Amino acid sequence: MRNVGLILFSTITHRSLTTGRSQELAGTRAGLATRQTLASWHKLYPSLIPHISDYLRRSYKQGPATLTEHSPLFPILIILRSLRWSEEGARTAEFLFPVVERYLSSVEWQVREVASQALSSLVSPKEALEKAKVTATRISHQSDDLNLAHGRLLFLRRLFADVVPWSEADNTDKSLLERHLKAALQGWAGCQAAVIPKAVFDCINEYAAQTNPTAPALVSEAKRAACGFLYTPSSYAPGIDLLHDSAAETVLIDAEPKDILSLLATSVPEDAQLIALDRLVDSRFQVAEVLTALIALAQARIGNALRTKLFDVLSAWPSSPEADKEIAKLGNLLEKVVKSTRCVPLREAALGALGRATVASDLDPSRIALLAERLEQSSNESTVSLSRVIFLTPSLNRVACLHSAVSSISLHFSSPRHPSRRRLSLVSSAPSCGCWRTTTRRSVSAPLRLCARA
Repeated sequence: MRNVGLILFSTITHRSLTTGRSQELAGTRAGLATRQTLASWHKLYPSLIPHISDYLRRSYKQGPATLTEHSPLFPILIILRSLRWSEEGARTAEFLFPVVERYLSSVEWQVREVASQALSSLVSPKEALEKAKVTATRISHQSDDLNLAHGRLLFLRRLFADVVPWSEADNTDKSLLERHLKAALQGWAGCQAAVIPKAVFDCINEYAAQTNPTAPALVSEAKRAACGFLYTPSSYAPGIDLLHDSAAETVLIDAEPKDILSLLATSVPEDAQLIALDRLVDSRFQVAEVLTALIALAQARIGNALRTKLFDVLSAWPSSPEADKEIAKLGNLLEKVVKSTRCVPLREAALGALGRATVASDLDPSRIALLAERLEQSSNESTVSLSRVIFLTPSLNRVACLHSAVSSISLHFSSPRHPSRRRLSLVSSAPSCGCWRTTTRRSVSAPLRLCARA
């Protein structure tokens, strides 16, 4: 019943609010600008705004719903966040603003989150900068109500991301905001509730993403504070993993290779290390020092999620003699992981990295035959990911990395009986090991042939 109700609510809101579902615009200011205005929605359903206002007032007085109650509070706030401010609906937005603002202090995290989004939808772009300055002043001071402090931080971030016209903000305005953000960073750094310093980091990250700070002091101090959280072991607390994520994003503001290296240390929480690995698609960070840190991290005791991501990064690392030599060192480790792990995503990632390490090293044909055996075993998995099994094209084309005893290695798709269903085949022939072939069961739409001959 719950799932049916959620589907029904989603359908009704999409139809009544005419919200766009474009993935290209989702989460951007351009996407927010396509929302229906509060005024036009009020004209279509004139009786709903008074009902929403009345319910929000009554619900706040009654307190949070119990576990056995089904409150419409969350759906109502979702409706409000799906609308946007307009000049025509300014009075309606002004009427609803104080009613919604109360929910920034809700005891429920999700209510505070969606209330901050709904509240930002009720703010005029002309007033957004002033609202941001007032809110920043409030969060710069300590408060006994941690829920309210958290809600205000969430609201400030939404103003930074969605409403404030940064082209109109001068250095005086930005200096004021930066001063209050620094005060909030210093004041809430020791807070035991992990979600509050996380929200402070999120505000600073969003501010740095939207505009250029007037002085480097804010970002440098935020980076130092973030490193303090990441390098200091802490016991588990609700939201600590999210704090690690936000702190890692702060460290990577205007990132350099040294920032990536600081997050790849084995003492850093794995949540932060995953954030760093996501950044390695940028060629600026694909340097020898980072690769050395990756090799060291791969040999440490780490979890399956981090190891899977790490192997994917190593598989896609740009080819060079130095890089190939480093990655080849992991051959034995990768073979062990492929053979022993019961985690399918980890095995698939390890196969891709093992293929890279095999092609990159001076190996005898028996080692290549062993790789083929591993591929054949993994091809029986119904969940095998084809993209992870295929060797990297640059590695295959590097003939110098193949042992002279190997006469040919080729990867191609073929299915003589069913041309429309092509399958991956890896073929190697060498005088000492004969021939072998392994075939995946994943259908693909186009043929591919990659060859390297010694």
